[in-house]
Amino acid sequence: MATFGRRVGTRHNADRCAELGVGVVLDALTATPRAIADAVDTVDGVGGDYRYGRAAGDLAVEAARQPRPQHLAELDGLLDHA
Repeated sequence: MATFGRRVGTRHNADRCAELGVGVVLDALTATPRAIADAVDTVDGVGGDYRYGRAAGDLAVEAARQPRPQHLAELDGLLDHA
């Protein structure tokens, strides 16, 4: 994922994607078309580097293991009693 972190919320999300290894952060005000194209090529695995795709797959597996919305009320109730 090539992300543009400019505003407060998006900057945090963009930085987190980079930290997790699933994306590259670009500055929306200074990124050139070439920098954007290079970032997209990088995360798409052009040149045989698939680390971003592997990291995204790992993150997807982790996300799939999270509790489903129907279980959140039960978990919230447990926190109230802790």
